[in-house]
Amino acid sequence: MDLGGLNLMSINLSYYPQLQSALKQNASIVYLCGSGLSMALGGHKYNWPNWIAAASEHVSAADAEKLKVLLDSPEENALITAAGYAIHKTKQNGAYNDYMNETLGSLTVKDDSLASSFRSINRAGDFIATTNYDLLIEQATGLDTYTYTQSGNILKSLKGDSERKVIHLHGLYDASCGIDDIIADTSQYDTVIANQGAQFIQNLLSTNTIIVIGCGATVDDPNLSGFLSFAQKQLGISVPYFYLYKDDAIGTGIALPDNFIPVPYGDDYGKLSGFLNEIALYRLNHLA
Repeated sequence: MDLGGLNLMSINLSYYPQLQSALKQNASIVYLCGSGLSMALGGHKYNWPNWIAAASEHVSAADAEKLKVLLDSPEENALITAAGYAIHKTKQNGAYNDYMNETLGSLTVKDDSLASSFRSINRAGDFIATTNYDLLIEQATGLDTYTYTQSGNILKSLKGDSERKVIHLHGLYDASCGIDDIIADTSQYDTVIANQGAQFIQNLLSTNTIIVIGCGATVDDPNLSGFLSFAQKQLGISVPYFYLYKDDAIGTGIALPDNFIPVPYGDDYGKLSGFLNEIALYRLNHLA
């Protein structure tokens, strides 16, 4: 296998014996990427709250005030409710496409080192899944896209019978190709729950060893937290999931499920790319 192009840093994976064992023993690993990864890769501010709040610039003052109230709500599903309101109001006044194109549709890769890390992950033959709606990982890797609507193709890919692509578990927004199958509001969530193919793929992915990237301490990405909660509570999955985090993130508001193993990658976000490269190199060396 090609080991070229890896930008390594000095990391001793022996400090993480459970992760090292999983990397060595598993034929494939699933990297599950949340909104934090998108923000790091694209150098943008659009976590879930900020993406929803950006709709305020495309609606009336009264609707913007209502949106703020929804975003400030302490209710469990407040972000999903707020997203639904933002989508409904921007579609109602014809501003939806402008809203999406000025936020998620305008993103480009800014962190070349992190992009290189994902190319290394791809060379190792592992799978990349995301709950994000943007195309940043595709830009970084050159891979094409699967969404939850293509469950048959995703299954073939996971079995090695077709090419690997970035798997968008909750849809994609790509104005250039006319694709918008995002799962963001309550009705859209109901749709994907009723989609047997989409649920089968989530179940199947959940049985693999997963490395979680881009889920901060406050878990402000309901797509990612929802998927992980589903895997642990509904399926009773005991397969280890490795939760990559910045040194100061754990202990500030997140309760990890029993099968989650926290793995610190360093004291600043800039060290994530080097950590991922080290993982990819280890995989390449032991699977060659």
